[in-house]
Amino acid sequence: MSKPKKPKRGSSSGGPSTSRAQASSQQEDRAEEMESTQTQTQRDSLSKKNFDQMDPKLQEKKVCEVVRYLLCAQGRSVPVKKKELIDKVITSQHSRALLSILSHANDRLQEVFGLEIKKIKRGSVESIILVNKLPASLTGELLKWSKADKSRVGLLSVVLALIMMKQGRMSEEHLWSCLGRLKLSRDGMKHSTFGDVGRIISKEFVEELYLDREKQVVGDGHAFSYRWGPRANEEVDRVNLLQFVAETYGADVATWQRHFEQTSGQD
Repeated sequence: MSKPKKPKRGSSSGGPSTSRAQASSQQEDRAEEMESTQTQTQRDSLSKKNFDQMDPKLQEKKVCEVVRYLLCAQGRSVPVKKKELIDKVITSQHSRALLSILSHANDRLQEVFGLEIKKIKRGSVESIILVNKLPASLTGELLKWSKADKSRVGLLSVVLALIMMKQGRMSEEHLWSCLGRLKLSRDGMKHSTFGDVGRIISKEFVEELYLDREKQVVGDGHAFSYRWGPRANEEVDRVNLLQFVAETYGADVATWQRHFEQTSGQD
């Protein structure tokens, strides 16, 4: 009987070389994480140093200008690009103090308005949005939504819920097939409540970063699909959204138990 062959060095048999490779990879990951943390700490320190060198009146002026600019953008549901904020508000002269200015603006926004600054990225573009941090019950007491605002939020909630129940991605054709059952179409005709639904979903919700619309190659042609955008991931509570869907379709929340388990794991 022939003797069993020894595994070759570097094979996938889980031998010492594999263990060393795994250990080396883990060490590299930890090193990258530490380097990223150190780099962020250095950026924060440099920004604070530049901010502290500014005249106190100029510090206050820049913080207030950032607060006003972000509030105006929030009213239009428009994300503010980092470059835009530097060009139009901070100015290049004080750009190195940006992080500290944003930190002070964030403190002001939370204290006065219950809003928090969030940085989000789509590709390589970094944008800034404001996220409501007040309890839902208190928000309802303080905010008076117009009929148009309520309708728009309702439309967005339906679209996000449909995408969520399709495991996070939904083809454009399937989305419009579902919306068609609610008498909503993308034919350009003005809906009596929502207006141009096709434009709102494919353009406005995408520009506001609530939705990501992705082009995919299908055979010799192409098709589009939708996912939640970075803003939706920051702002929308998935469990509350499922409750909204259950109530809308007259079903008990327990009917959506599988979806609750999935979304609860993401929160």
